[in-house]
Amino acid sequence: MFNGIYELPFGAGRKWLGGAGRWADLALGGWQVQGWFEGQSGDALGFGNAIVRGNLRDIVLPVGQRTTERWFDLDAANRVFERDPAKQLASNYRTLPLRFGYIRADGINNFDLSLFKHFRMTERFKLQFRAESFNALNHVQFANPTTGSVANNTATTTVNATAFGTITGEKGHGQRQFTFGLKLLF
Repeated sequence: MFNGIYELPFGAGRKWLGGAGRWADLALGGWQVQGWFEGQSGDALGFGNAIVRGNLRDIVLPVGQRTTERWFDLDAANRVFERDPAKQLASNYRTLPLRFGYIRADGINNFDLSLFKHFRMTERFKLQFRAESFNALNHVQFANPTTGSVANNTATTTVNATAFGTITGEKGHGQRQFTFGLKLLF
């Protein structure tokens, strides 16, 4: 996570337009820009009580080849897993780990921007105008691959579900959002 704020150098007492009149300073002075980046790898995924007949690393697709319809290499998944629901075991002596660090859901890649302007009303009171954008770059962040039911996206995927390896929703802020506000500081 990275966060930074920068006061723009325009207006009275600043590098540029330092000798500007009152109206120019009112319009151009006192602006601040803030940026906030949040990046995180995706959830490690698991496959529950599955029968594995091959190497799980074979189902991992390179990031550039993943789509919402094909998060895993489904051809390899058909070789690696027993996907027939009738052949699944009710219980086992040996089970898979809960999660695999090399098989991951989509991560978080979010950038927020803010623009602030301070208006000095009196010595004690300031008015702050705020314009904020959440997910400013409008970057989609996919939910975990489905468990078979569209309403239940968790970090465990069901290998015998017909929707195995598909993404059915989003996480995070969703699409780009803007907010505007006024704040009285005293």
